[in-house]
Amino acid sequence: MDNVCQDGLALGVDVATGELQPTARYRWDQEFDHHPDTGYVFAGKKLPGWQQAVEFVLEAALRAPFFRHVGWDIALTQAGPVAIEGNLGYEIDLPQQLHGGLAGTLGIGDPQPYWKRMRQRFC
Repeated sequence: MDNVCQDGLALGVDVATGELQPTARYRWDQEFDHHPDTGYVFAGKKLPGWQQAVEFVLEAALRAPFFRHVGWDIALTQAGPVAIEGNLGYEIDLPQQLHGGLAGTLGIGDPQPYWKRMRQRFC
């Protein structure tokens, strides 16, 4: 079970830069600009080794081209990124909440044609 489901905080990361969002969320109704236990302030911080982690995930995705979408759980260690797991049945509600939607991140643009196809396919 992920940390959010075990009363952890959720914090968005800028995919291009590795910069942390300035606020974390707890159960979607509470926001924190610092960690409530450690006092760590999120604003202006970047994850160390972020570019290396991005390259690691892209390489992993190339090795499994038959999966269209994977939710990667990656640990950033002193020795470099390590894959904890790849989730094929991940839910997108957490990234949607943290990033204010994913259309831009996924390069969808206007989602209407996509949703029209989905309705035709599943309804």
